[in-house]
Amino acid sequence: MCRWILLFLPTSIFLLSGCDKQHATVKKPDKEFRVCISEDPATLDPRKGGDAISSQLQFMLFEGLTQLNEDGSVSCAQAHEILNSFDKKKYTFLLGKTQWSNGDTVTSHDFEKAWKTILDPKFPSPNAHLLYPIKGAQQAKEGILPMDDVAIFCPDKNTLIVELEQPTPYFLQLISFCVFSPVHSSMDLKDVTDNKSQKTPLVSNGPFILSEWKHQNEVTLIKNKLYRIEEKTGIDVIYISVIPSEMTALKMYERGELDFLGHPFSSLSNEELSESQLENELHLIPAAATTFVTFNTQNKFFKNKNIRKAFSFALDRELIVKNITPFKEYCATRIIPPTLVGNKNKDLFTKHNPSLAKDLLLQGMDELEIKKEDLETLTFFYSKTEHNHKIAQVMQQQWYEVLGIMINLQALESKNLLHKLSNRDYDVALTMWRAQYCDPASILERFQYALNIKNYPGWENTAFTDCMNQSTSQNDTKRFQTLEQAELILAEDLPLLPIYHWNLSFLHKKRVTNIEFSPVGGIFFERINIDIHKYDKIEEK
Repeated sequence: MCRWILLFLPTSIFLLSGCDKQHATVKKPDKEFRVCISEDPATLDPRKGGDAISSQLQFMLFEGLTQLNEDGSVSCAQAHEILNSFDKKKYTFLLGKTQWSNGDTVTSHDFEKAWKTILDPKFPSPNAHLLYPIKGAQQAKEGILPMDDVAIFCPDKNTLIVELEQPTPYFLQLISFCVFSPVHSSMDLKDVTDNKSQKTPLVSNGPFILSEWKHQNEVTLIKNKLYRIEEKTGIDVIYISVIPSEMTALKMYERGELDFLGHPFSSLSNEELSESQLENELHLIPAAATTFVTFNTQNKFFKNKNIRKAFSFALDRELIVKNITPFKEYCATRIIPPTLVGNKNKDLFTKHNPSLAKDLLLQGMDELEIKKEDLETLTFFYSKTEHNHKIAQVMQQQWYEVLGIMINLQALESKNLLHKLSNRDYDVALTMWRAQYCDPASILERFQYALNIKNYPGWENTAFTDCMNQSTSQNDTKRFQTLEQAELILAEDLPLLPIYHWNLSFLHKKRVTNIEFSPVGGIFFERINIDIHKYDKIEEK
């Protein structure tokens, strides 16, 4: 529990915050929770994660210094007390008496080593940019500075000191993201993502422990009895089945083989749900997540702004959202999910305008000295789901009807699409993101520099970067105005086009209670309760 106390000292302010599908046929004494994912997590190592499924599992297995609350505020987690200097550039974290799942003490050195490993130029981490507010972090990742110059220090095993390049108003929210979790020294002795069957529990410090990972089949987590608030964790074991088919997953749910179905683990199709499910069981929660089209601005065609605008204005996004998106999602008229800005959805992006799109296409082709036939070599990539395939087909048709250009479609597994996006090995793509912390900067900061691995368009703009830098030293009102100005620059240059902001959609059995979401869409699994008296009987097969 966090307590905030103000203590005035000469140089600082103290902020104290102190399934297996054939499980038994009878009522279970243990509190089981059964859920499914559409594909294997890419990794359980929080230093390497980048996809939504991996991140959710990492939150269940690991815990960082702070924790994001439902209302967007921050409370202490592995840290017991937090000290912030008057210039807001130096944080001191005093760790509580917490343990790893094998009984070892969690120390400040565990955090220092994990964070500095992420910043090693040779270490593959798609989220390394999140550490760049730390003094020397970006230069270390780029190989310019030695790791000893990164301002992360451990004067003793219970104290972690972090110095920032400049004030970062959202820093405590930022470090609540799973990438800032510590890792046990044993993590570097084996790669848990490569084992065909991971039977040795991974050493972790979160509410759950990895019991077993049968790749492409099932991940089993058990309650961590050494977790700092273990007595409040209401689930004993979690069975996470890998079920690629939405229809198969729904049938399993209907047979009582799953307790929960939907986000953040898997998607739902409203076409497959019964009328009763839609009316009585379906839950919708606005999320800090967006589906968008991204243009590779390093591509020989999409480096031209008029070509990007032509492809953007040719799309009727409202029609797509109305006819294809399943659960009352709303057309994205700004790049920032409204849940991050007080639910304000301003009109910052130009709407469907076929006439203007045609004019811009002609201008762009003249500037590049190309013909329409040249643009028909383009490929539109998207993640291999039925829902995304429908959207891709409609966009392909709209581009053809308005611009007279028939581009190619190619569906990919999520991890393969992510690889292409991160390496700018694509022309144009349909993808999505979820905010990693509860602040507009969670979306905008990735576009400060073209080399950021999360900057899929590979776009950079000096005016945008200036806005982002200015915002760090401003008060909240002025800061949000500056961030909106940065957002407008993005909307004008159009390296990407937001399509719709998400509603998290899910079903759950009545025996599952107290399901709570963080503002960025993750579930607090340690808070879920299971009523064993309502256990659904499953027939043997």
